[in-house]
Amino acid sequence: MIGRHGNWAMGALLVGMVALCLPCIIHLWRRASVGAARRVTATALGMVALHLVILCAGGSAGHAHSGAGNLADISQPSTHLAMLGVMVVELATAMTASSLAGRLLSSERLRVHAARVS
Repeated sequence: MIGRHGNWAMGALLVGMVALCLPCIIHLWRRASVGAARRVTATALGMVALHLVILCAGGSAGHAHSGAGNLADISQPSTHLAMLGVMVVELATAMTASSLAGRLLSSERLRVHAARVS
């Protein structure tokens, strides 16, 4: 995706966004916590919203980031499918992370309840 946008500033932004996501993903992989799962859920839903805005606002005029020119012709069906594909992956990520958060909260409540009972 970095090369497709053709702008070093957009490439840097994309790399920065990945760098911001990595700590939570690594934390979830090593030792899951409710906070990290919630952050991943919120980030994934934010990306869905961003791609939805780009998809809906693109129209036939194309899509540009901050005056950088026409970076991707949003009117092309292949671009629509690519954006929808990204949105599906992000929705799946959000659902998985929110499910993990729910399971972690349930297990914490069971531990607290078991400690009170014994």
